[in-house]
Amino acid sequence: MTDFIPARTTGITHLDYDDSYVLVREDGSVEIRAGLSSILLHPDGTIILNANSVKIVSEDLEWNDTTFNLGAVHPKQPALIKAKGMLPSERSLSDYNG
Repeated sequence: MTDFIPARTTGITHLDYDDSYVLVREDGSVEIRAGLSSILLHPDGTIILNANSVKIVSEDLEWNDTTFNLGAVHPKQPALIKAKGMLPSERSLSDYNG
């Protein structure tokens, strides 16, 4: 955990695990950490995920006019692609840029 924590920062830690904690900082940001994984939430709307693996469970997940690229199998392939304008149940892997 951070060595210096300002007085107006509030947090909780796990009694048995020093590397697992939740901090609400004086600037309004939130840091959630469990071992090497962390989520940082900033007041400007930015979310930073740091993990070896991120799993999202959802029937449909779209962001603005993009959707997740279900055909991507390599980190260099785009994670988000333009939505094809069809319902998730009508999409197939061929509708994505893999």
